[in-house]
Amino acid sequence: MTNRDDEADSHSVDFRPYAVTDFEAVADLWMRVNRELAPAGMETFFEQYIATTIEGELSRMVDIFSQARRNAFWVVELADGSRRIVGTFGIESHNSDATELRRMYIDAGWRAAAWLRACCTRPKLWPANSVSLA
Repeated sequence: MTNRDDEADSHSVDFRPYAVTDFEAVADLWMRVNRELAPAGMETFFEQYIATTIEGELSRMVDIFSQARRNAFWVVELADGSRRIVGTFGIESHNSDATELRRMYIDAGWRAAAWLRACCTRPKLWPANSVSLA
C-alpha cells in the first residue's frame, strides 16, 4: 500500500450533487484520469476526447443530469472541509428498467478506498424512480 493509499483509507468522504462551481476541479480530475488511461501513441486522440467531453458534457452537466430527467451527478469530496474532489459519477435513467452509471472518474490514489462501493449501493444517491444496484 502506498502513502497515497494510506491517505485514502484514513479519510472520510462526502457524496454531494455536482454544482456549477465544481467545474474546474471536475475538469482537472477528468483530464488527469484520461491522460493516465491514454495508451502510448494515442495521447493526441485522448486530448481531443478530453476537450470534447469537457466542452460538450461537463459544460452542460446541470442540464444533462437533472432531476427532471431522473438523472443525478455526484462529486466525491474529502470530508475534512478542504472540498477536494477525489471522484465523480453520474446516474442516467434511460427508462424505468434501465439506468446507466456514467462518468465515473476516481483519482488514482483513491481507487482502492472502501467508500468506492457506496457509489453504487447507497439508494439515496440514485434519482427517484431509477433502477438501483443495491
